[in-house]
Amino acid sequence: MSEEVYLGPNCDELTQREATILKLLAMGRQAKEIAVELGIAVKTAETHRANILKKLHVSSSLLAVMYALRRRIITIDFEEFHGS
Repeated sequence: MSEEVYLGPNCDELTQREATILKLLAMGRQAKEIAVELGIAVKTAETHRANILKKLHVSSSLLAVMYALRRRIITIDFEEFHGS
């Protein structure tokens, strides 16, 4: 996955890294998989996830993904799922 993630017009709170992690969560990745893919520690991936939930005022990754897709904070190209 490309590091650059399109941040929709409704996203002024998430960092580029958080948006990348949110997109990976939307693709079904777990913290360990995200950590390996991005070359970061699992704890760092979990911290980013916690920060995303806090910033979006939601209580789960699923709600964060739903919110982000609905608000066009992130977009998903379903072609990306074929390699996951």
